[in-house]
Amino acid sequence: AVVSTQSTGGVSVLYVDFGNSEQVKLTALYKMPNTLLSIPVLAVPLSPSSISVPETWSEDCINKLSEHLYMDAEMTVKPVSWSSEGKCEAEVMVGGVCLKSVIGEFVENTNPDWVPQEVPETAAADIPAEAAAEDVPAAAPAADLPHFTYQKLGDGPSELWVSHANGPDDFSDQKEERGAELETQQEQVRAAETPVQSSP
Repeated sequence: AVVSTQSTGGVSVLYVDFGNSEQVKLTALYKMPNTLLSIPVLAVPLSPSSISVPETWSEDCINKLSEHLYMDAEMTVKPVSWSSEGKCEAEVMVGGVCLKSVIGEFVENTNPDWVPQEVPETAAADIPAEAAAEDVPAAAPAADLPHFTYQKLGDGPSELWVSHANGPDDFSDQKEERGAELETQQEQVRAAETPVQSSP
């Protein structure tokens, strides 16, 4: 994890291998071993390609998105371009449905050749209970990660699963086979046990 903001009550950290943020106490922080800084982070930050991003997303858009984009949802991603920050803009299919089509009525398409796909209604029973109850917040500002590089996907379709969603233009995914690699990295961090600040 990296520290994105700091306040008197603690710090906000971004878990780079998952994409989510959390407020923690300073005494809970441990220094990351230098050997891990050269390893690309496991989460791939994604956004549907060719959309105009508003300052804020409407509640209706967030609700529609959460029907399809929830933790552990499986998706197929075909990269279109990569931003200088490492975010992948891609053609995203979730459960055989084009994600851009899902939120199409709420976003401005910037690709004149794009043809929306008909989106079937999602029954409540098809959504995991924990996903149906979870709100997907509007996109948060990305933390500056000068010491990390991102995983790259191949040009063709890649099978991924959602690790965290901040909003329609900002969600993170992982390849399933990276689970063992993540466990190894977590063990290395725990083994280092070098606190940033000792308890008073």
